[in-house]
Parts: sequence; C-alpha cells; structure tokens
Amino acid sequence: MAASKREKGRVDTILQERGLTAEDVKAHGFLMNLPAIERIDRLALTADQRRDALLREIERKRASLAQQVRSATADILDVDHAETR
Repeated sequence: MAASKREKGRVDTILQERGLTAEDVKAHGFLMNLPAIERIDRLALTADQRRDALLREIERKRASLAQQVRSATADILDVDHAETR
C-alpha cells in the first residue's frame, strides 16, 4: 500500500510540473473516448427502440387474438343458444 501512495504522489508531482491534475487526465481520457461512448449510446438507443417496437407489435397481436377469441366465443354461444330453442 505504501508503494501505491508513493507512486500516486510521484504521478501527482509529474502532473503538477506540467500544470495538470488527475481530473485533467480523466477529462482528456473521457474526451478521447467520447466517439466510442456516443456509438455505444446510439446502439443502446436503437436496441431500446427495437424492443419497444416489438412490445407494441406483441400487444397489437394479442389484441387481435383477443378479438378473434371473443368473436369465436360469441359465434359458439349464438349457435348453442339457437340449438336450445
């Protein structure tokens, strides 16, 4: 652990000599990776949109199936009612 603190102190000293901080290095790393981060974000957004579209389609199909079942049930009930008269 002591070696780790010494090395951190050494890095901080080198950065200070150049007028930088660890935060400056983190910000620079973030900016260098921003294009990749944006691509990943777009991929995630596209995946979310596709998922939402699929869920809407499933719901639409379920509604259609439910309507078909209601219609078939009504037809069966009408036939049963007509036969019992």
